[in-house]
Amino acid sequence: MDNRITVKTFFESIPPYKEVEVEDLKIIFSVVMGGKTVNSNFPQIELECPVCKGKRFFEKTNSESKYSSCDGYSLETVLYTCKNCNQFQKIFTIKYKQLDSKKDAKTIPGTIIKLGEYPPFGDSIPSKVISLVGKERDFFLKGRRCENQSLGIGAYAYYRRIVENQKDKLIDEIIKVCKKLGKQESLIEDLEKAKNETQFSKAVDSIKEELPTSLYIEGQNPLKLLHKAVSKGIHNMTDEECLQYAESIRIILFELTERINSYLKETAEIHKAIDVLGKI
Repeated sequence: MDNRITVKTFFESIPPYKEVEVEDLKIIFSVVMGGKTVNSNFPQIELECPVCKGKRFFEKTNSESKYSSCDGYSLETVLYTCKNCNQFQKIFTIKYKQLDSKKDAKTIPGTIIKLGEYPPFGDSIPSKVISLVGKERDFFLKGRRCENQSLGIGAYAYYRRIVENQKDKLIDEIIKVCKKLGKQESLIEDLEKAKNETQFSKAVDSIKEELPTSLYIEGQNPLKLLHKAVSKGIHNMTDEECLQYAESIRIILFELTERINSYLKETAEIHKAIDVLGKI
């Protein structure tokens, strides 16, 4: 099947409770003391390490498995440890089975699902995003948990609420960038007027001037991208469609916040350097 993924991708990118087919589930069965056990050969993976503060390679360091003969699945708790610091660990509880029993095959397809994951699935939330959502922080975290558990309707409802309620704060951050750029009077005026609109969609429609290109995401206006996402009627979408739009809202919010923060940081550092050199 074309939609099969690797076991590595499964551990790194698939949230709990979502069963997927993998192309390389190579396990070895053995009989010990009259009972059937499995020996899994799970690959090295790459995850975020809060100790090392970045992406690092993790290696399977321990596991406990149990074979269930009634449905052909194996249950396993897998411990992955960061190879860089040897301190941070990630625990997965998974259920899986092979779809083919060819012992000489280098890769064997199978189905696999996470029954649990600790620390919870998902990349860490940038502090600037938490600052942006402000008093909606709890709703954002609830939306993130819904997204991680593939609860599309819940995630979309929370994220849409955040975008609507934090519209003014988001626009204020964009205004800061415009002021740093200079000669953006008409755009700033448009943005200030947009804050008077009660709905996010109407606010975006009222902005006639183009945003600074430094804030564009792959050539697209980020406010218009968010406008498209939050304008969908939740009652007209399936849970899966809601999940796709929820993920899109979060990704665009993360990227826009990063671009705003990066530009303002760069500008501040440049001004500081010029100020220091000006005193020489």
